[in-house]
Amino acid sequence: MGLQYFCMIPQLVRGTILRKWYAFKEENKNSFYTKNREDIMIIKNYTGEVLGNIRSRLLEMKVPLQLIKFVLHSRDYENLELISQRTVKGTPQYFFSFEYPEGMEPFPIPELLLQQYQQPSSEIKTIKKPEKNFIILKDLVGKNGVLTSFLPSLKSILADNINDMLNSCEFTEAPNTFKEIMPNFNNTPIYCICGEVAEFHSIQICNWKNQFKFYLFEGEKCKCGEKIYVLSLMEEDTEIPEELKEIFLS
Repeated sequence: MGLQYFCMIPQLVRGTILRKWYAFKEENKNSFYTKNREDIMIIKNYTGEVLGNIRSRLLEMKVPLQLIKFVLHSRDYENLELISQRTVKGTPQYFFSFEYPEGMEPFPIPELLLQQYQQPSSEIKTIKKPEKNFIILKDLVGKNGVLTSFLPSLKSILADNINDMLNSCEFTEAPNTFKEIMPNFNNTPIYCICGEVAEFHSIQICNWKNQFKFYLFEGEKCKCGEKIYVLSLMEEDTEIPEELKEIFLS
């Protein structure tokens, strides 16, 4: 138990520093914007012109605007349709698509893209984009799919390898709840990279090339805006393929 807390100290220190940095930015952003308002407005006007030119060119080429989505940190632009918004590390992010001119019917989506565009999210079984906040559970004690003891180890350095592994997996939802799989979680919590205790609801069983199965726990989005992904063997004595030993044993 002492070793586990010792290994988590760098993560907690980093979380403390990040929280202080976010607080500092929040306290000083108004004065920063006030002092630099003229320069900020020049940049915003230029960005608005660039967005307008891109939209005009897409309309000339009859590109379906509903397929084009992007992120901005301000809502002060014209001819954009707001899809959603969120806050990441204390900074607002706005998800936009270009808006069609008033009275214009949307361009039809080519048949080749239509099936992918309309695919229900429930059918998507892989992580949609490369992730980096991966934690591997080491020194595992577990039987029959129940994990009673473990040591979380942050493996961001292996993110590319882990993403490649996940892209070679088939995913099925775990039949048991998180509490059933990790009955001692309250005694041995897993932390977000900001230092807050992570929460988990989505649990997948990953089947790598029909050779090897393991757990993937997807963390809920933390208030810092980050998400973590936890990978774990399902049994303490599981034989690990040679190609994956660097991920699970290093």
